[in-house]
Amino acid sequence: MNKPEKIFEKLAFTTWETILNAFLKQISYGEDAITSVNLLSLKNEALGNIVLQDTRPKESTKGCDFEFWIGSDEKGWFRYAIQAKKITVSSNRYNSLAHKVNGIPQIDILEKYSLANRAIPIYCLFNYSEKVSYTKTGCPKYKNSKELGCSVTPLKTVREAIKTRGARTFQWFHSRGETLPWSCLVRCPQIINHWPPNKLGLDMKDMMHKKLPEVLHLLLCRKTSEPPPEQYDEKSHSVQLEDSNLFSQQINYRPRWVGVINLEDDKNS
Repeated sequence: MNKPEKIFEKLAFTTWETILNAFLKQISYGEDAITSVNLLSLKNEALGNIVLQDTRPKESTKGCDFEFWIGSDEKGWFRYAIQAKKITVSSNRYNSLAHKVNGIPQIDILEKYSLANRAIPIYCLFNYSEKVSYTKTGCPKYKNSKELGCSVTPLKTVREAIKTRGARTFQWFHSRGETLPWSCLVRCPQIINHWPPNKLGLDMKDMMHKKLPEVLHLLLCRKTSEPPPEQYDEKSHSVQLEDSNLFSQQINYRPRWVGVINLEDDKNS
């Protein structure tokens, strides 16, 4: 098990347990808080090969909650545009799947952002449920229900759930093979090959990025012995992403966070 996989799995376990504890103690713990905690934990626990940057867009211009670039320059990179949703434990439902921003369905914003930026649109579901007997994950290495504390599923599956009566539940999503533990994103870099093309609605030949954009290499540059470039801020470990060509200029949407998960360092782990 490589280092990113261990950390992703650990955070899924923690998310599962924390959602339950917050529910039992009647403490509000929403998806924004869970996202921030998990991503900051990724940043703190894996400085060698995971870096993140907070871009803080306004709600009206947020294309997705976070974006992951996962892969290596040797094998290529997949760019994921990710929207987070937390389960409501009392109803076992994801109540905000049909959320709108200024009258526009959030799912349409995610799709538009993804198409403009050659990203794969997926949802990250934060979970706790007693309905685990319904689970039918497509991951052959899945063993423990707590791995589903953070699960991922294609945008088209969420759109189907929104249109289908009674489908916005934990058991509906997790009885479908395309919903997987989020650790699968780093466990199997070719994960998208396990998702049926009709569930992604994308031409996968166009989804592979052969190289990491230069501006994101700057986020990783502190690993090298070379002096950092002028655009790099040593104190914050950040670069000016907005001034780069990382985002399409055809739309005004941006992710809240951008993360780079370099699997090259772990290929021999």
